[in-house]
Amino acid sequence: MPKMTDGESWKAVPPPSEDQGHLAIANSARGVTIACFNSASRVMYSMARSGALAGFLGTVSPRTKVPTKGITFLAVADAFIILVTGLWVGPSQIFGFLGEMITLGVVIVYIAGNTALTGFMLRKRRAEFRVWGHCILPTIGSLLLLPVIYVTLSPFPPLPHSM
Repeated sequence: MPKMTDGESWKAVPPPSEDQGHLAIANSARGVTIACFNSASRVMYSMARSGALAGFLGTVSPRTKVPTKGITFLAVADAFIILVTGLWVGPSQIFGFLGEMITLGVVIVYIAGNTALTGFMLRKRRAEFRVWGHCILPTIGSLLLLPVIYVTLSPFPPLPHSM
């Protein structure tokens, strides 16, 4: 076994076993799930409080001050979407399909946000409008995302990926 002072102390650590790898993946998935539920339930809570979503999503438990109805709704809706999609596209395809749909959605929302920024700044904040920061950079960002849409949809994929 190498000494800890010879610069190769990493060799003293045995490689992870397959079980440790599975445990690390499961722990990572758990952490991502908690983070996604936390952020999504907070967004739903805020949107419901402002009237954009159903009012019950904007309530909190009097005891814990947590939006439990929103979290429960999110869990049931997510489970339903995953199960239906899994039955439709098959369990081996669900990750790629949902990832593709989410990516396209995010890209479209990003491009829409860039476009809206230019219009908003011109209409509502004309004095603060800067061509570089409010027009050119958002346009460049949107143009750089167009190839993502193209390679995702060309050639046009067969069902269910063509939704």
